[in-house]
Amino acid sequence: MNRPVAIFWLCLLCIRARLVSAFSSRVERVVGEYGVQVGAAVEWSDWNYSTRHIPDVFGFGPRAYVLFTVIPFTKDDLWVMSQIFPSMGAKKQTVILTPEPYEGLEAVTEDVVQETIKILKKWEDRGVTFIVRFAHEMNGSWYPWCQKPTLFIEKFRLFSEALHAGTQYATMLWAPNLGIGYPYKYGKYEAKCNQGETSTDCTLLDTNRDGNLTAADDMFSPYWPGDDYVDWVGSSLYWWGTVYPWGENEMPSPQFFYDTLVGNIKQETGEPVPDFYFTYSEKKNIAMIITETSALYNLCDKDPDTEACKVNIPDGLINPEFEFDIKSTWWDQVFSLEGSTSTREMFPNIRMISWFNVRKEEQEAGGNTIDWTTYADQDLKDAFIAQISLKTEDGKEYWITDKAKKTQSFGSRVDRVVESDGVLVGTSVEWLSWNFSSKAIPNKIGYTPKSYTLYTYLPLTEFDKATMQKIFSNLPGSPPIVITVQPFEGLGTVTTAAIKDFVSTIRKYEKSGLTFIVRFAPDMNGSWFPWGQSPTQYIDKFRLISDALRSGTENATMMWAPVVGLGYPYPAGQYAPQCDKGSTSRDCKLLDTNGDGEFTYLDDMYSPYWPGDLYVDWIGAALSWWGKAYPWGENEIPGDEYFYDSLLGGGTEETSSIYKTYSEEKDIAMVITETAAMYNLCDNDKKTEACVANIKEGWINSQHEFDIKSAWWKQVFSLDGFTSTRKAFPNIKMISWLEISRTDAEVKNNTIDWTTYSSETIRESFLKTLNQKSNDGVRYWITG
Repeated sequence: MNRPVAIFWLCLLCIRARLVSAFSSRVERVVGEYGVQVGAAVEWSDWNYSTRHIPDVFGFGPRAYVLFTVIPFTKDDLWVMSQIFPSMGAKKQTVILTPEPYEGLEAVTEDVVQETIKILKKWEDRGVTFIVRFAHEMNGSWYPWCQKPTLFIEKFRLFSEALHAGTQYATMLWAPNLGIGYPYKYGKYEAKCNQGETSTDCTLLDTNRDGNLTAADDMFSPYWPGDDYVDWVGSSLYWWGTVYPWGENEMPSPQFFYDTLVGNIKQETGEPVPDFYFTYSEKKNIAMIITETSALYNLCDKDPDTEACKVNIPDGLINPEFEFDIKSTWWDQVFSLEGSTSTREMFPNIRMISWFNVRKEEQEAGGNTIDWTTYADQDLKDAFIAQISLKTEDGKEYWITDKAKKTQSFGSRVDRVVESDGVLVGTSVEWLSWNFSSKAIPNKIGYTPKSYTLYTYLPLTEFDKATMQKIFSNLPGSPPIVITVQPFEGLGTVTTAAIKDFVSTIRKYEKSGLTFIVRFAPDMNGSWFPWGQSPTQYIDKFRLISDALRSGTENATMMWAPVVGLGYPYPAGQYAPQCDKGSTSRDCKLLDTNGDGEFTYLDDMYSPYWPGDLYVDWIGAALSWWGKAYPWGENEIPGDEYFYDSLLGGGTEETSSIYKTYSEEKDIAMVITETAAMYNLCDNDKKTEACVANIKEGWINSQHEFDIKSAWWKQVFSLDGFTSTRKAFPNIKMISWLEISRTDAEVKNNTIDWTTYSSETIRESFLKTLNQKSNDGVRYWITG
C-alpha cells in the first residue's frame, strides 16, 4: 500500500475510533451520551447483601453491579434479590444479571423464561435496570451449557424475545469467553467433535470445515444468536499471568488488554484469535461491556507448596508494593484515555467496565486466595480512584462513577428540619409534670432538646387546644414538634371537619415559627388501640390528613409509625380483628399477606398499612428496651445489638426490615420517636414475678440502673462500627429520648424510670455519650 493511501485509511480509523455511536434506546438509557460506566462485581455475602457500605469502602459508587443466579431462579436467588434490589431500585441502578442454566439449557423452557421475565418486571417497576448476561462463556468447556451452539442460540433468542416483550428497559448481553485456549480441550463439557461426529453442533463448530474442532476454528461465530437478539456484546477480561497453570504474581504484558480485544494474540498452536471488538461491536454498532476485569495477586495463604507459590515466596513477590505494581499496570491499560492503544481512543463502543472487587480462593491457583480488589490498602485505593478520576484533554470525565456522596435530600419540608450530617436529639416528657412548660427541662436533663413530642386526641379536644397554647407560647428556639394524634373514639370520627380543625390549628402555630411532624395513629399494626389493625380505614384517613397538611400548611409533614418488634399480630389485644380461616372482609384479605387464608405471625407486619410513598414524609419507630421476654418488669441488661437487630429484623424472619424496606429503599427520613431502657422500681407491687426476681438478684440499685440505661444508649447513640446507628442507619435523622418516670400497667402499676437524670452519674454519662465525636471527628448527636 502506498503512503497516501495508508495515511487515508489511518485517518479513517481515527475518525471511526472517535465516533460516538447511537445504540438502541434501551442501551442509550443506560450509557448516556458520553463516557464509560464503571461498575463492580462483588461477593454479596461479604457485604451483608447490601450496597450501603460499598461506596465508602471502594471510594466511589459503582454505576452497575454484577449478580449471578441460576435459571430457573431458586429460593436463595429470590431471597438475595429481595435484599439487594430494593435499594438499587431506589437509586435507579443497573444490574448485570448473569443467569446460569446449571440444569442444562433444556431446562430453560418457555414457562421458565416467562416466570423469570415476570420477576424481572416486578423489580424493574421498582427502579432496577437489567442487563441480562444469559449463559455466559458458552464457548468454553466448563459449564453444562458450553459448546452447544444450536440449543444456546435457540434459548438465547427465546429469552431475548420474551425480555423485550415483557419489560420496558431490560437488555440482552452476549458474552463469550475471550482469549487463548479454544476449544478448551479436556473440559468436562467439551464437544466431542473429533471422532467422526456429524452432529449439527459439530458442523457449526467446525468453521474451517476440516472435519475437526481445533484452535483453527472460529471461537465466536457458531454461537452468534443474530443481530436482532443482542443489545450488548461483552466478556470478562482478566490478567491471570503469562502461562498456565496460573498463580505466579506477574506484571501484565504491555497492551494485553488491547491485544486481546483486537485479536493481536495467538493460540499456543500459532492460530490467531479473532478480532472480537471489530467483528461484534464496531462492525455491528453494538455497545460493549467488560463484565469483569482485574489482575491476579496471589496471597499464597492456603497452599504455599504450589509451583506458583514456590516462585512468589522466594522471589519476594508477595508484598504491597508488588501488588500495587501489578494492579496499577493493569488498570492503566483498562482505564486508558489517550494513545493509539487506549480504551477511549480505540474502543469507543465500550460503555461499561466492571471491576471484580473480590478476594476469594481460586482453584485455578491451587486453592490459594487471590486478591482482585482495588482497596487492599489506602495507597492502592487512592491510586485506583485517581485513575478513574482522570479527565480527557478537553476536561471531560470519561469514567463515570458516583465518586462522591450526593447531598442527601428528603424533600424540601423535611430538609428544613434535618441536619445534613447529624441526628437531632429530642425528648418526650410528661408535660403535666413540667407544668406545660419547657423552660425547666434543659436544666434538669442537661441538654436542650432539638425536638419535643406532644400527644393529642383527634378530633382535637378543648383540653388539647389549651395544652398546645400553654406549651407553644413558652417554647424557646422553635424546635420541631412531633405531634402524635390519637383517634381514641375510632377512625370513623376522623371526619373532614375534624381534619380541617386540626390543620387550621397547626397553621395557627406555624405562623409563629413552629414546625410540626404529624405522627398520626401510631402503632396502627398493634391490637391495643381503637385504630389498630384496620388497614383500609387507616390508609384512607392517613391520606386525607396528608393531603390536607400539604395544601393547608407551609411546612408540616406526615409520619408513618408502626410498632417495631416481636409479637405480631398480637392476637390477645382488645382490637385484634376476627380473621378466621375463610374470612372475606377486605381488612382480613389485606392482613393475610402470604395468602394462606389466615392472619398469623407469618404475615408481614408493615405492608398492609402502608399509605403510599406520596403520602409519607417520615418513617417513625418507638423502640425501647423492655426486657428479654413478656411479661415485662425484670431489670435486665439490653441484649447485644438489639437496637440494630430490631430495625433490620422488625419481628419474625418473614417480616421485612422497617429501616431497609421503608426508609432506605424509599429514601425517606426516619425518626426514633421514643427510646429508653426500662428500670422497674418495684415500688407498688413487690410480689410480681418480675419484682421477686429483681429483689432476689439485687437488681434494684443505682449501679444496676446505670448498667441497664448506659448499655442501651450506647447502642442507640453509637457512632463507629458496622452496626452503629451512624454507619448502619444514616437515614435516621432524629432520636427522641423518653424522659419520663411513671407507673405502668404493663408492670402491675409499678413505677418505671425511663429517664437519664435519675442520678448525677447517669446524667453525666448520658451527656458524655451525646457529646462524643466519631473517629473522623464529627459531632453527630445534635442538641441545642
